[in-house]
Amino acid sequence: MLPHGAVADRRTQAKLGGEALSAVLAALWPDDCRSCGISLGSGKPALAIDDLHVLTRASVHHRACRAPRWNDSLTPCGDARGME
Repeated sequence: MLPHGAVADRRTQAKLGGEALSAVLAALWPDDCRSCGISLGSGKPALAIDDLHVLTRASVHHRACRAPRWNDSLTPCGDARGME
């Protein structure tokens, strides 16, 4: 569980809703940033969702490494610019 929560964009909040978003956050653990591999530290990480239509992957990152965003481009994203 993420002790300080995570930053989620409005689209992620809308797609998941409060209950599902809470369940996703409860299932994630603070460890290392999935982009750079460095410890997330004590701040709120960015919640990134990659919706690949056959599966959906949630991950946490430093906000400088990847912006909080729901990505449904069918291409997993790994940087702070996100998929436009």
